[in-house]
Amino acid sequence: MCACSCLGSLCGTNIDSDRISFSASRANLVYMDKVYSYNKVESCPLLLPLTTTPENYGVSLTVSDPCCGCCDSCSVDLSSAFSVTNAYVLTEQFIPTGNISPGQITVNGAAVDSISTENGQFVASTAGLIGNIQRECCMESGLPTKAFFLANSVGPWAIRFRIVLEGTVSTGGKNCCFRAEFINNTGTFVALPANSLSNFAIPKLSLPCAVNGIAPTIRFQFGAAAKILNPVLTVTNAGTAAASNLVLSGTLVINPTMSAEVVRKALFCVTACEAMLPCDGTLEALAEEDEEDTCDPFAPDCACGTASPQPLANTIIGGAGSSCGGNSCGCNSCGGNSCGGNSCGCGSCGGNSCGGNSCGCGSCGGNSCGGNSCGCGNNGIMTLPSFPDRENGCHTCSSCMSL
Repeated sequence: MCACSCLGSLCGTNIDSDRISFSASRANLVYMDKVYSYNKVESCPLLLPLTTTPENYGVSLTVSDPCCGCCDSCSVDLSSAFSVTNAYVLTEQFIPTGNISPGQITVNGAAVDSISTENGQFVASTAGLIGNIQRECCMESGLPTKAFFLANSVGPWAIRFRIVLEGTVSTGGKNCCFRAEFINNTGTFVALPANSLSNFAIPKLSLPCAVNGIAPTIRFQFGAAAKILNPVLTVTNAGTAAASNLVLSGTLVINPTMSAEVVRKALFCVTACEAMLPCDGTLEALAEEDEEDTCDPFAPDCACGTASPQPLANTIIGGAGSSCGGNSCGCNSCGGNSCGGNSCGCGSCGGNSCGGNSCGCGSCGGNSCGGNSCGCGNNGIMTLPSFPDRENGCHTCSSCMSL
């Protein structure tokens, strides 16, 4: 547990975006993994008799006097009697020790094509399966088909866990408080009995059809919720430190769980800012690699297109030679002058109202403002970045209004 003073240096995001330029926001076609079904189910509980040993478990023991809060005033020996009032189990990993074959994973009774692993998940391919289980009415409506999913006889299992016990201990004529923590030694697992197998069923798993040869995949992974029944703590003669002398016995009750999702790549039109990264092997990429990393880990996370914006030309709407109601506005000299070959009126000089810092665009760029305010700022002059719809040297009304 780290204190607030060290939290910022140990936790949080750290995104180095100082050297990334982004394009202007525009529509892009992208493939993304769309989730069509997301489910979590449990299997029947499994029992594991447990007795810890110093060779396989790390033990942390804290004993304190409840009257003064002192840890040194209470000692644990062979005569100490523990009374557990609170116990919980944190499951770190729960994995099958054997392989999972395609025949163990079925949809409507038909086995999936193959099973692979990716980033700790099991991935079941369905390219050959999907045509046999799809319902025609669902396909015609563009909807996924709901089917019965079964993972059969998965296991046996191995588990890594952390057990925390709290309560009171009668020792040396005192009643003291204690907290004991047991954890598997690094890299070790506890194997459940070989006959500890589990079944997982999802009655209505949604699978979409294949599109352009892209079929959905079923991704699943396992976990467990566990608790310990009738925990008993005793002190043995093994070792010299009090913590290493502590032995825990009891029964672990393990509820295996499975999280399953159906995913298929889908084509989307997404409006976003694209990171403008140089091609590998170019001089630009080499120069970028040589730049010094000046990332501030406490800087706010970047927002798309704002961390290092692509340089854009600036255009001044309005000019010193234009005067309307005390404010400078319009294209050049306010009404009757050309702006990129198009007429551009402003304020009372151009027949429009400009006294309240609102300016008409006229027909500048081939568009019409239709009486909407466009152009002037509080001082009658506004500096705006160029837009893709800028035409003939002037902003269109739509680009002005979007600001």
